Amino acid sequence: MIVFETGFYPYVLTSFRGKGFTEAEYTAFLGLSAAMGKKAQAAGTRHVSITLGGVEMAASERKMVARLMETFPKELMDLNVASYVIVPSPAIRGIITALRWLSPKLKVIEPVASIDDAMTAAAAALRAHGVSVPEMQATGARRWLRAELSRQEKQTA
Repeated sequence: MIVFETGFYPYVLTSFRGKGFTEAEYTAFLGLSAAMGKKAQAAGTRHVSITLGGVEMAASERKMVARLMETFPKELMDLNVASYVIVPSPAIRGIITALRWLSPKLKVIEPVASIDDAMTAAAAALRAHGVSVPEMQATGARRWLRAELSRQEKQTA
């Protein structure tokens, strides 16, 4: 299941629970991402995305995601000032690099080692683009990410 959380905007959070997602699941996720981009565009705002999981993909799945990403509207992608994927494993961070080679639109994705690294980088990116973030939003996003990470760790244990 791909969980998309927007209740802590301008932090747009995603959790990939499990692996081996279908094209329909990725298409639905990109549809939600596009809807978020359209809302940001209408409101004149910008956001960051932080993702947990979803990086342990087979080569065929990486190619499918890269193909689907090529259809994502650039004007909506540009409203996302930065994207962070939390990946504790250096080896798996390498998979993200491979995925970035397959799709130029994914060059904005930065792998980070922890939730704290993601939140620190995201706050800096938002500030650099003139987006202020209420502490309540940052705290809520951090708590949500920690709860999701705990859920993922229990599923793989």
